[in-house]
Amino acid sequence: MKLSIEQSKQGCYTAKVNYWEESLNKEVSVYLCSKVDPIKEAERWADTVYEEAREEFIVYGIGLGYHIKALNMKLKSYQRLYVIDANVNLWHQVKEYSCYNDLLSMSCKVYITDEIQTITKVINGVGEEGKIILYWPSVKLIPSQLYQLKHLLERLNIQSGNDKFEDLIRENYQYNNKVQCENISTWYQTQKDKAIIIVSGGPSLDKNIELLKRINEKAFIFATGRTLKKLVDMGIRVDMFCIIDSQKDNYKQIEGVENLEIPFVFLNTASHFIVSRYKGPKFRAYSLDSSKEQRGRIESGGSVATAVLDLSIRFGGSPIIFMGQDLAYTNNISHCKNTISMWEIKSQDHMKKVKGWDGEYLPTTAALLSYKYWIEQKIRSTKGIRFINATEGGAFIEGCEHRLLKDVLDEFGLID
Repeated sequence: MKLSIEQSKQGCYTAKVNYWEESLNKEVSVYLCSKVDPIKEAERWADTVYEEAREEFIVYGIGLGYHIKALNMKLKSYQRLYVIDANVNLWHQVKEYSCYNDLLSMSCKVYITDEIQTITKVINGVGEEGKIILYWPSVKLIPSQLYQLKHLLERLNIQSGNDKFEDLIRENYQYNNKVQCENISTWYQTQKDKAIIIVSGGPSLDKNIELLKRINEKAFIFATGRTLKKLVDMGIRVDMFCIIDSQKDNYKQIEGVENLEIPFVFLNTASHFIVSRYKGPKFRAYSLDSSKEQRGRIESGGSVATAVLDLSIRFGGSPIIFMGQDLAYTNNISHCKNTISMWEIKSQDHMKKVKGWDGEYLPTTAALLSYKYWIEQKIRSTKGIRFINATEGGAFIEGCEHRLLKDVLDEFGLID
């Protein structure tokens, strides 16, 4: 990382930082504030994020402090401001050029620390979940070794962007709680030390899906909703499938196969329209927002594949084997063939990049990277289970053995 201090056209300081952006696989630069008028920019930013009804504001990113000062100036007596930044080294270099001394006389609390535990405690301890305000120049400069923090912040940002679905999620919650079905916790530890194959709908699934036709009963095949019809059409046994999507449009995932006898696990906030139309055995899981006393609470991780991973761990499976878990647009397509909503990527100009299975860099998105980091964190925190990435393409997943599916099936005697 290379820093240069400059004067803006209005006379106050700004700072330019050159850094290696792994998601783009190249060196890029970012200014901590405007090159022209940092003060005006800060005031516009504060106008954008300020809400009179909010009592607490948590901002990630101190920059040179202009935007923090501007926001603090707008606060009423009942409002509080917390500022977090993990780039300790950068702050030491720019502090003398910032307006930090002005902040000292204000009521805001500033945490400059690279301790993940401290940062997480601040985020979780104040304000509403998902309401953190991100100052993007600082988010981009989070040190590479703190990618877990970047993942957390991007997930909170994605979550806050889903506020428009709150009414729909609440409606689903109310309807699904009335569904007569068993709790998913009845499945916990039922697959103890049995191989669980998680089948996701990434582009690489087409490379080895045919092998699933030969899988024997020693393996448990756990499908995401998007792959269900593809597997059924190919005559592949499915032991369970999962849907967590809240929107009715995703009914296409089960349309035409509503009368199957395959166990279906759904999140209690999933589309009640989909849940009500499936006639086979159903099992309800609960989001972490549910009461802590509620059985069957799971960590959904934001995607159906991450939810299935959490369930597979709770089922006691080992090894847990990923298929079609690309987490990237392998060969510039979004999903495997014959699944809903598959599309081709026409341009990679504004896409992020992720290191692939064989070292090449693949186009991806912030959301997909967020799921990748979530999976990696889940693997790190789970002991006694082997995780094998048999996707044969897509992103490299830390903590997994990366192997050909045929070799894995042979090792564990899963294929006839």
